[in-house]
Amino acid sequence: MMMSNNHRRTAGGTLAVIAGLVVVVSFAIWALAGAGPGEGGSAVPGAAAASSQPESEAALSPPLAPRAQATATIGTGSASARVAAVVEDEQEVVEAPMSTPPQTAALAGRVVMVDGQPVASVTVRVEGLGLHQAVAGDGSFRIEEAPLGQHRLSVGTGERDGGFELIGPDHFDAGDEAIVLVARVSQVTFTAQDRDGAPALFRSLSLEVTPHDGTPMGGGGAYSSRERSSTTRALPPNCTVRAWAKGSQGIFAGTIETPLDGGALDLVLRSDSEDTATLELRVSGGIERLVEPRVHLRVRGLDAHTYIAAEQALERTMLVPGLAPGRYSLEVSLMQASGTEPEEALALTGLPREFEIEGPGPIPIDAVLAPGALVGLELVPSDSWTAEGGAEGAVTVEVTPQGAERPLEMEWWQVTDAPLIQCAFDMPPVGVRVRSDRSLAPGAYELRVEGEDFQPFIQDFEVGVQGGLVELLVPLVTK
Repeated sequence: MMMSNNHRRTAGGTLAVIAGLVVVVSFAIWALAGAGPGEGGSAVPGAAAASSQPESEAALSPPLAPRAQATATIGTGSASARVAAVVEDEQEVVEAPMSTPPQTAALAGRVVMVDGQPVASVTVRVEGLGLHQAVAGDGSFRIEEAPLGQHRLSVGTGERDGGFELIGPDHFDAGDEAIVLVARVSQVTFTAQDRDGAPALFRSLSLEVTPHDGTPMGGGGAYSSRERSSTTRALPPNCTVRAWAKGSQGIFAGTIETPLDGGALDLVLRSDSEDTATLELRVSGGIERLVEPRVHLRVRGLDAHTYIAAEQALERTMLVPGLAPGRYSLEVSLMQASGTEPEEALALTGLPREFEIEGPGPIPIDAVLAPGALVGLELVPSDSWTAEGGAEGAVTVEVTPQGAERPLEMEWWQVTDAPLIQCAFDMPPVGVRVRSDRSLAPGAYELRVEGEDFQPFIQDFEVGVQGGLVELLVPLVTK
């Protein structure tokens, strides 16, 4: 059968339209896929130039319209057809970097006693992590950066002491900021009064803590760079606490019993007490000859843990209160002011090395000011020793009375040819001349000098009744 020309043209136009649709659809797929030169897509006029545009310029180009329209004309005359395709521009999606969830959180709350009152003088620790925080005056605490998870908390008086019993929960999750720790603890506030009842200032506090069901365990102490009228300490419950406060006004003592469940307590420390013994050190001699004289007292219990060390101004009567029955050793040395000439040195003589207390009341001990001796040392290193890195090679110097168990507590003044005394040392450097800061009473002594680089040097010497200056040459042999 023969087709007319019109039918041929109609059929051909239809085929042309179909072919045009195929081209348009292919173009749309290419646009959506982002194909371009070098990526396997067919080249479109201007596409190569667009793709070669530098990134910096592309970043500054205005954004494309949200929609781009592509058209194609296929065929001619009445058989022509216009086909339009709408192509969505591909939008670049930039994902924000994912934030890492926090791995730590805070532990916060407060510490209270059994009666609900805040504890202000303790430290909260996170067991096993080394995290700790001293509580504030209202008992509050906050420990940052605890790893997520559950932790055990403890309460004590220092970084390593978690000795107070907690009543109730002690395990908490990091992030808990409403923690309440109930501790069985006694919070004791110490104040001092002189014999007239007036407030007295003190610088250091020593404690002896004895559980009612055990032996004395000590209790440490506290020291302040300035004198104060009171201080507060957290202490175990169900104990006997003996305390000594020491300052420029003397020594003050007192005793208190802490209850089984703890709680807040007040203890007034006094220079004498009817319940305990008081050592009365009575000094005779020419105190007026001395310039700002000071003494160092050291009383040590031979049957208990009692240890009292204090430095105070020299007075005619000095008191050491708060002593329980037992045997004690006694050391009293007179400290000389910088620049004291040897012939002006005085020492406290006639003191017993030990004494015993049988009950409460005063324990009088007499001492007499008499000529004493200063000790001068010349520390000479051997020729083979040289200081490394500018180090001066400090040494330890010990002076021990014959028959005593422990050396005296002494410092050493450096002496120049002036002879100007410049500064004092606990451990003097080698190659200099030094002089003791306190005088020695007549008697026999042992000198021991040693250092990291030197062999021990030991020598016995005597102090005569005339006092003066005892000069000793100390040759230091390198190890």
